[in-house]
Amino acid sequence: MKKVDIFGSQVSFRLNGIVQHKTKFGAFFTILLFGIIVYRIIFLIFQVILGSNPKVLYQERQVDNPKAFIISPQTFSMAIGLLNTNYTYFVDERIFTIQGIHRVKQNIFNQTTNQYDEVFTDNYFDLVNCTKDHIPDDKLRSYFEKSQLYSHLCLPLDKQLEIEGQYNSDNYQEINFYFEKCVGNGCLDQKYIADLLNKHYIELLFTDVYFSPQTKNYPFNRYSRDLYWQSSQNLPKEVNMYMRNNYVETDYGWLTPNIVTDIFPQYSYDDNQIVDISNNFFFHLVIRFEKQKENLYQRSYDTVFTIMSQIGGFTQILLTIFSFVCIKYSQIDLNRSLINQQYDFQEASNKTEQTNFSTPLIQSIKINNSILDLDQQKKVDKQLSIFSKTCIYKEKAFNDKKQLSTCQIKQQKLISPQNQKMDTINNNSVQLEQFKQNKEFQGTQQTIVNKQNDDNTNSSLLYNQFQKLNEVNNTKQSFQNIFAKEKQTKIDQSILNLLDEKKYQFFSNLQQEQKNVKQQNMQRNYSQFNLKRYINTQEEDNDTFNIEQEDIISNDNMQKYDFRQYSGPSMLSHNLSRSYLRRNKLLEIDKTEQL
Repeated sequence: MKKVDIFGSQVSFRLNGIVQHKTKFGAFFTILLFGIIVYRIIFLIFQVILGSNPKVLYQERQVDNPKAFIISPQTFSMAIGLLNTNYTYFVDERIFTIQGIHRVKQNIFNQTTNQYDEVFTDNYFDLVNCTKDHIPDDKLRSYFEKSQLYSHLCLPLDKQLEIEGQYNSDNYQEINFYFEKCVGNGCLDQKYIADLLNKHYIELLFTDVYFSPQTKNYPFNRYSRDLYWQSSQNLPKEVNMYMRNNYVETDYGWLTPNIVTDIFPQYSYDDNQIVDISNNFFFHLVIRFEKQKENLYQRSYDTVFTIMSQIGGFTQILLTIFSFVCIKYSQIDLNRSLINQQYDFQEASNKTEQTNFSTPLIQSIKINNSILDLDQQKKVDKQLSIFSKTCIYKEKAFNDKKQLSTCQIKQQKLISPQNQKMDTINNNSVQLEQFKQNKEFQGTQQTIVNKQNDDNTNSSLLYNQFQKLNEVNNTKQSFQNIFAKEKQTKIDQSILNLLDEKKYQFFSNLQQEQKNVKQQNMQRNYSQFNLKRYINTQEEDNDTFNIEQEDIISNDNMQKYDFRQYSGPSMLSHNLSRSYLRRNKLLEIDKTEQL
C-alpha cells in the first residue's frame, strides 16, 4: 500500500533501497485524492450530459423590429371572461360580445409621392367557448379549470394569429379584443345589462414562460397566470398587454462551438387608459410586443478543455492541503524510522520482545563494570604484595652486605695480597648479586607494568564498547538534541510521542549509564595516575637506597660513615613506614573517589 504514496519525504540517501520515505498514512490520502479526482471528473461529465449546471450570461438588448410570434392554443393558451362584483362569471351573448381583430400594418413605398404609405388590414374572428382541448398541457389545465375554464371564451382551435414588430416598423401586427354591449333584438333587459356593466371585472387567463437554464433540451418552462382589470361602461378602458421576446443561445459543443437558438415571448407588463365613450365598446384589450426591447440569454456547458482546467485547479488545491498534512507526518515518521533502525528496534507487536530488547546491552555494561572493579582491586593488592616482598628482599640483602663490610673492616690489616684478590672477587660477587637483584626487581617492575598494560587493554575494550555506543548516539544526534533541549518544539514533542514508552525509557537509562561510565573512567584514570606516581616515587627511593648502599660499601668512603647510624632494622623500619603511609594515603584517596 505504501507504494502509492505521493506525499513521501525526500531523503538524500537510499533507505531500504528507496529514495523516498513512504507511509500508509500518505498512501491513504493518495488513494483518497485520486478517488476524489475521479469522482469530480464523473460528476462534471454528468453535469454536461444532464445540463444541470450551465454558465449563463444575460443581457437586455435593443431591437427595432421584434421577431414575429404565432399565437395559437398550442403555443399560447388564453381564455377571457367577465365577472360581476360577486365574482360570478357571465358568458352570454345577450349581455355582451367579444369581437376579435387581427390588425396588420405594412409600410408600402409610394412611387408617386416617394414616401411610405401605411396600409392597415383588419382580420375579424370570433371567440368560442373554451374546452379542455384549448389547454393541451395537462399540467396547466388544472389551473384553468380551478378558475372556471368553461365560463370563458377562447380562440378557435384552428386559428393562428401573429404579433410582430412595433408600430413604426415596416411590418407590424397586433391582436385586438373589443368588448361590446348587446344592443337590439335578442338581448336581455337593458337595465339588467346596465347594472351588470356599470361595475365589473375583466379576467385574462393565459400561459406564460420563464427561462430555466437547468433544462437542457428546451430552456423555457410554461406556467399559468392571470390578469384582472376593473372596468365600467361609463368609463371605457383601453389596456395594452406587452410581450417581450426571449432569445436563448445554447452552446452544445464539446470541442468546437455548436450554438442553437430558441425563441419564445413572455409577458412583460401592461398599461391602461380611459377612452371616449363614443367608441361603442366598454373595454379594449390589445396584445402586442414591447417597444425596442428583448432578452438574450447565452448558455454554455463545460467542454473538454474547461473540465481539464477545473480538474487541474481542484487537484492543486487538494495537493496543497494534503501535502501540508502528509509531508509533516512523513518527516516525523522518517525520523522515527531512522532512530528505530539505528538502534535495531523492531516494530513487532510482541510486547515481550520489546521489553527484553535492551536487557543484553545493559547487563553487558554492568558486568563489564563489575569486572573492571574486581580487576582494579586485584591489581592494587598484587602491587602491594610485590612491594612488601621487595622490601623484605632489600632488607635481607642490606644485612648481608653490612655483615660482609664489617668483616672486611676487622680483617683489613690481615688481608694479604691473595686475600685482597679474594676480597676483590667477593666484591665482584656482591656486585654481581646486586646486579641480579636489580634485574629481578626490574623484572618484577616489568611484570607490574605488563599487568597494568593488560588492564589498560581490558579497559580499552570496554572503552571501545562505550565508544561504539557513543558513535551510535552521534549518528542519531536528532534524538539527543531533542532530549537535551530545555524547551522542546511541537515537532520534537511529536517525535518523542511516536516512540514507545519502553524505548523512550531505554534512551533515558542509556544516557544515565553513559554519564556513570564517564565518571568511572575519570576515577579509574585518576587512580592509575596515583599508582604511577607511587611507582615512580618508589623507584626514586630505590635509587637513593642503592646510592647510599654503594657509598657505605665503598672503601674510599668507609671512614666517612658511622655504621651505628645506619643499623639495618632502623633504616628498614623507616622505609617501610614511608611505604605504608603512601599505601594508606592511596587507599584513602580511592575511598574518597568511590564516595
